[in-house]
Order: sequence, then C-alpha cells, then structure tokens
Amino acid sequence: MFERCLEVRLPADLTNREYAALAHAICGLLHASGIGEVSAVRLDDRIGDVEMNAEFDVLAALNPWSRR
Repeated sequence: MFERCLEVRLPADLTNREYAALAHAICGLLHASGIGEVSAVRLDDRIGDVEMNAEFDVLAALNPWSRR
C-alpha cells in the first residue's frame, strides 16, 4: 500500500514529551499537506501506548490542526 518512506533518526535521550511532540507535529504536517488520512507514522517501542496517548492528548489540545 505504501510506496514512499521517510525515516527520522532521533537522539536516544528524548523525553516522552519531546518524542510525542515530534510525532504529533509530524502528524500535523501530514494532515496539513492533505495526506494524513492515507499516511502512517510508526513509533519505536521505547514508549507505551498509554504514555504516548497521554502526551498526545496534552499536545493535541494546544494545536489548531487538532480542532475540527
């Protein structure tokens, strides 16, 4: 299904909040460019779903692209 890939390498010492902020920003850019619904962002295994969702919820409330 996916034909293009963009890999981003990050420092190992990022906090969960920094990691989530970057992931959230990337999702926002995908949506702003019109391809958010047909794209996927893969996360590493250093942050669990509960932690990622909690950080995402905090960040989503602060960003205009999250409001519909």
